[in-house]
Amino acid sequence: MSLAPKTTPPVKPIESDQRFAAQTQTLRVLEHGLSAIEAEIDALKIEYHLGHRKTAEDPKGRVRENKLRLNSRNAQLQSRLTAHRAKVPAKAEESATGELPAAVATALEIIRGSRPATRVDHKTLVEQLEKDRDAIRSAVFIQAPIVDALRDELIAQRAMQDREHWRAIQLRKFRALQAVAAIKDEENDFRKSRIDAGYTPWRSDLLPEHAARPMLVLGSERDWDSEISRTRIALEEAKIL
Repeated sequence: MSLAPKTTPPVKPIESDQRFAAQTQTLRVLEHGLSAIEAEIDALKIEYHLGHRKTAEDPKGRVRENKLRLNSRNAQLQSRLTAHRAKVPAKAEESATGELPAAVATALEIIRGSRPATRVDHKTLVEQLEKDRDAIRSAVFIQAPIVDALRDELIAQRAMQDREHWRAIQLRKFRALQAVAAIKDEENDFRKSRIDAGYTPWRSDLLPEHAARPMLVLGSERDWDSEISRTRIALEEAKIL
């Protein structure tokens, strides 16, 4: 039967912190918007290329066939464009409140719907979208460190709250290791007493030693340079022992 109890108490997820959740959601909206606008730019460039392909003239009358194929590809691409634009979030409902960095606020406004009301020529549209993309990308570079810094702060707070519990676990673990090392010493003393009494060689076939490798690594507290002795010194220096 396993002796490992499941005593670890549940911990609230890091996004239960409202500040972190809001800042993280803002970053997600920016990254989502950036991905969508990059996809739209790529699609528009392909559409522009296909729309300006010249239909090859040939003596066998394949001009109409080529035009139909071109129109079909453009229709497929237009459908893809519609799907790309549908992926752009309408708004960041859970985004950070309060004062946002100017670049982040501008990027969010772009994502929330600053798209041309009417279709302009491809070149102008792509240029505008590329400017929007660069603005959103800059906002991501600003927002990501904000989220990272807040995450680091919350991780440090969590670690400080867990410190005493963690130290108690380390102490219990060491006490258990001490018990194992003591058993190994007892085992060695038992063997030595028989050998010293003349019962040699030791009959390991009749008296096999089980779980020998972990005990060998752990060593004995009688040895100042053993693993268990090093652990004890480390815990003493950390004021756990």
